[in-house]
Amino acid sequence: MESSLNVLTMNVWGVRMPILGSKLIDQRISAIAELVNKNNYDVVIFQELFDSKDQVALSCKLIDSFPHTHSFHGSWIGTGLVVFSRYPIVETMFHAYPVNGHAHKIFHGDWYAGKGCALAVLKVNELTINLYITHMHARYNLKKELDEYAGHRAHQALYLSQFIKHTSSSCDAVLAAGDFNSTPNEVAYKVIRSNAVLDDAWLLKNMDGSHTRGYTSDTPGNCFTPPSVTAELPEGQRIDYIFYRANEQTALRLESSRVLTDKIPGTDIDYSDHYGLEAKMFVKRSLTAGQVPNLDVGVRQGCLKDISLVLDEGAKRARSSKYYYFVTMILCLMVLLLCRERYTGNAGNFLHTLLEMLQGVLAVMSGLSLWTWFITCICEENEFRAAKGHVEKLLKAGSVSRVKKE
Repeated sequence: MESSLNVLTMNVWGVRMPILGSKLIDQRISAIAELVNKNNYDVVIFQELFDSKDQVALSCKLIDSFPHTHSFHGSWIGTGLVVFSRYPIVETMFHAYPVNGHAHKIFHGDWYAGKGCALAVLKVNELTINLYITHMHARYNLKKELDEYAGHRAHQALYLSQFIKHTSSSCDAVLAAGDFNSTPNEVAYKVIRSNAVLDDAWLLKNMDGSHTRGYTSDTPGNCFTPPSVTAELPEGQRIDYIFYRANEQTALRLESSRVLTDKIPGTDIDYSDHYGLEAKMFVKRSLTAGQVPNLDVGVRQGCLKDISLVLDEGAKRARSSKYYYFVTMILCLMVLLLCRERYTGNAGNFLHTLLEMLQGVLAVMSGLSLWTWFITCICEENEFRAAKGHVEKLLKAGSVSRVKKE
C-alpha cells in the first residue's frame, strides 16, 4: 500500500532583531500556519525559524495535524531548522559545517547560526525515511567575482553530500530539502546531486531544458524583494530544493512539484522573502523495485574537479585574510605603543581622555585581529585543505572505477 509523502519546505525569514530584522513576522507566521493547515502536507520543513516563541506559536497551531516536531538547536542564535511531521520522528541528529562564515562579520550572521545538516529519521508505516534538512551559507554579494562565500558553500555541499551518502545506505528512501543558497548552475548544487545520487523534484516535474523557472528567492513579484536586487536578478533565482532518492526495494513515485507564489489571502503580502516549495510523492515497499540508482562516475568526476578549484579559491581567500589580520594586529600594536610612549600630558584634560579611548580601541582591535589571524583564518585554511584532500581521494577512486569498467 502506498503512503503519501507530501513535503513543503520554506525559508520563513524569522529573524527577530532591531532595524535589520525581518518584516511583519507575527502576521506572516500566523498566515504560514493557516497555509500549512489547509493543505494536505505530511512533512513541513522550515528554515530561519530562530525565535523559540515563533516555534511554540507554530507548534500550537499545527499540533492537531502534525503531532511530531523537532527543532534543531545549536550555536548562539540557533540553526533555525524545524521539522513538523504527521509520521513519527524516531531519531534526530545534527552535523555542523566545519566552514561557516566569519564571527567578525556580525551582520552576516551565518557563523552565529551554526549552520549544518540536520537528520530526522521518519517512520512512514513500515518504511524508514531519512530526511536531511539544511540551510547553507548565504550569498551577500550577487556578483559572482565578489562572492566571498562561494568556497564556504562548496565546502558545505561536499560535506552534505558525503554525510548523506554515508548515512543513508540502511534507510528505504532519502529526502533532502531546504535553502541551499546555490543555483543549479553552481558547483555546490551539482556536487550534491552527483555525489549523493539525488533527483531534483521540481526539475523532474517541470523539465523544459533550462532553469529559467521555479525561482524561489529574489523574485520581482515578491513584495520583500529590494529594487536593487531586482536590478541584478530581474527574474530571481532558484535556490530552494527538495531532492529525493528511493533505495533498494522501495518505490517512490513523484506526482507533482510546484513553487507556492500565492500571497497571504486578502493582502498583497507574501508569506516570506522566499517562496515555499512543495512536492507530492507516494512511497511503498516493492520487492521488484531496482537497486539504489547507480552513481554516474563521469558526471561526478567533472563536478569534483570543479569543486576542487572552488576550494582552492576558498583556501586562497583564507590565506589572504590571515595575512591581512596579521598586518592589522601589528599596526594596531605599534600605534598603541606609540601612544603610550609619546604622550605624557596631564590626566583629566580632553586630549588625555581622547588618547585613553584610542588606546582602548586599539587594544580591542589588536585582540580581535590576533584571534581572527591565529585561530579562525588558520582553521578555515586547514578545513579547505582537508576538503581538498577528500576530493582528491574521491577523484582517485572514481578514476579506478572507470578503468575497471573499461
